[in-house]
Amino acid sequence: NDSWYPTISTGIDEDFFSVQIYNRWGEFIFEATDFISSWDGTYQGMQSPIGTYTFRIEYKEKQSEKRKIILGHINLIR
Repeated sequence: NDSWYPTISTGIDEDFFSVQIYNRWGEFIFEATDFISSWDGTYQGMQSPIGTYTFRIEYKEKQSEKRKIILGHINLIR
């Protein structure tokens, strides 16, 4: 059972972190607000179709109040 989660570096405030995943139609399909949760390629208990998904990560740096948003893509393959 493989899962996807972002690699987190030091310096990120664990209390202000979230990652969301959206399908190709922009539908929200997954969210995590901790560093441990991962997406297993499913949505509502069913396997998601093979394809490209968009992720959005929002976080705050520990040493400042600077908040950042990172957008990217995940290719789901089986």
